[in-house]
Amino acid sequence: ESFFHWAFGVTEPGCYGVIDVDTGKSTLFVPRLPASHATWMGKIHSKEHFKEKYAVDDVQYVDEIASVLTSQKPSVLLTLVRSQQYHSSPRDR
Repeated sequence: ESFFHWAFGVTEPGCYGVIDVDTGKSTLFVPRLPASHATWMGKIHSKEHFKEKYAVDDVQYVDEIASVLTSQKPSVLLTLVRSQQYHSSPRDR
């Protein structure tokens, strides 16, 4: 998603981001990788690594999105959803 990349600059797959529009606080959610990941893909980076690399206020794991958002109790939650490309056939136009 280009807006996500613009807002966070993240290049790793499987990440999500939240920006609190009232405070400007940014939270990056990164995948919680199993130890076996390091065998094939190299070092598993800490949350602190991502916090420094992307200059965000907080980093949590993707599997914690629901609990983090619930604890923040936002009055409004705006989301960006990746749309699937739909290619119509010439007869559908």
